[in-house]
Amino acid sequence: MQHHLQTAVPRCLLKLAENNTLRLNTEKSKEMIISRRCEYDKQPSQQVDIERVNSMKFLGITLNSELKVDEHIESSIKSSLTSLYALRIIKAHGLRKEAIQKATEAIIMSRILYAAPAWWVLTQASDRLKIDNLQRKLQRIEYTSHDHPTAEC
Repeated sequence: MQHHLQTAVPRCLLKLAENNTLRLNTEKSKEMIISRRCEYDKQPSQQVDIERVNSMKFLGITLNSELKVDEHIESSIKSSLTSLYALRIIKAHGLRKEAIQKATEAIIMSRILYAAPAWWVLTQASDRLKIDNLQRKLQRIEYTSHDHPTAEC
């Protein structure tokens, strides 16, 4: 029964598109099976030639097939550290502490906190620790104040 449901979905999409005089662009479409129980490779193959992926970006949040956001957090922290380097260069050229804090809030914290209420429940303890470590580092080097909001909304 589960196999029938899995293969019926693409046919439904094709029929829906056809009934509404739309065309499903299989080259731009992707499929992600979200399941915490079944392994990705053991899922039945689809009827339509749509690429199956392990993770996908939804409105700027990377979500994987096990409903985890670890990739999103990793990429956010990595790009934040790159921005932190740029802020250090600007600070070395004499930018005041208040301006650095505003820039940090606009560039780094907005990236880290973007849609946090939506994805925070999907984080694991290790993910929360990484975010907390970044926030403490920013506070230690005085790029944010100690009363700045955290990701844990």
